[in-house]
Amino acid sequence: ISCTIRGSKGISRAGYPKLKYYTNFEPVQKTAQLQEFPETHGYYFRFENESHHAGEYQNYMEHFATDMNRGITPKPDLQEGIHTLAVMAAMEEAMKTGNPVKVSDIMERIG
Repeated sequence: ISCTIRGSKGISRAGYPKLKYYTNFEPVQKTAQLQEFPETHGYYFRFENESHHAGEYQNYMEHFATDMNRGITPKPDLQEGIHTLAVMAAMEEAMKTGNPVKVSDIMERIG
């Protein structure tokens, strides 16, 4: 699984499950810069191998339960979820119209 974002000033690519992150921004380089996170491998892949995602889900559940026990609202919360949906809506509208769309405009429209 990977995700690539291309923009007018460069490219960003996250490679999962190898936990690698490539970037190449202006001025564009011949070779992308690579960041690796081997120290986090055991956190995300707590069981079996890289094709098994139970470790991630256990991390989410532990985080949620710990925050609830401490009386803290777990993150991401509702506000972050709404903002994420607004980002996606802005991207979709920008792709349809070919014009930049501000997330703040989407947030204002949805209230």
